[in-house]
Amino acid sequence: MGYQKSPYWKPLKQRGFATGIITTSELTDASPSAYYAHVESRGAEHEIALQLVGAEIDVLIGATGIFSQDESDLVQQFINQGYQLIKNRQELLEVNEGRLIGLFDQWGSEVTDLSQLTDEQLPDLKLCVKSALNVLAGNPEGFFLFVEDEGIDTGGHKNMGDFVANRIKHLDDAIAEAIEFAIKDEHTLVIVTSDHETGGLTLTEGIAADGKIKLNWAGPGHTGQSVPLFAFGPQAHLFTGVMENTEVAEKLGSVMKLKDFPE
Repeated sequence: MGYQKSPYWKPLKQRGFATGIITTSELTDASPSAYYAHVESRGAEHEIALQLVGAEIDVLIGATGIFSQDESDLVQQFINQGYQLIKNRQELLEVNEGRLIGLFDQWGSEVTDLSQLTDEQLPDLKLCVKSALNVLAGNPEGFFLFVEDEGIDTGGHKNMGDFVANRIKHLDDAIAEAIEFAIKDEHTLVIVTSDHETGGLTLTEGIAADGKIKLNWAGPGHTGQSVPLFAFGPQAHLFTGVMENTEVAEKLGSVMKLKDFPE
């Protein structure tokens, strides 16, 4: 079955933007696929994958997932379109231009030790962001890059405080890379937020001198707690105050001058 041409990046393509998606989960998981696919259920993974092949996104990096040897035809469709297949840290370091898809067998939200993500075989999220920016920033019309660390949600579901702290540090390092780029570039807006809170995490007490805190979890599910939203760069002031999550998309569409977005 051939890939499906995806219309969901059309507004960005019409503006000439380069595009990228990075996630420590599978590229077909709910959050990243919301940017390029439209299906009846998040469980329709093969259909989502076909829409990803047709989305013509310039940089794709994620856990292997459905793009394993059992689904090698999907990977081959990317290669047929001129994508460079990246399987380890060194290969990622060598890419400076062109479309790429990075798939890492051991890279997923279940990895608990940050050191496991920074050895000579596996890139960490910071390196992935740096490599993606090197490729995307070459486009004179600008770019849009989505970056996600899924492990924070996984740790919240399992009420694992150390796990969550580890993955927040992992994400924070990647954000630092993006901020550093934005400071030098002076034309890049960086936004950091979440789609929801998980676990009902609260801090009950702590001792600053010892660097220790006590946590309390409300349960294993998603909650209705408000989540923070941070913005840095041009028009960052538009993302201050309390807002509905759908307003973020509307404001982004305005900032990027996308016509009829969202429809």
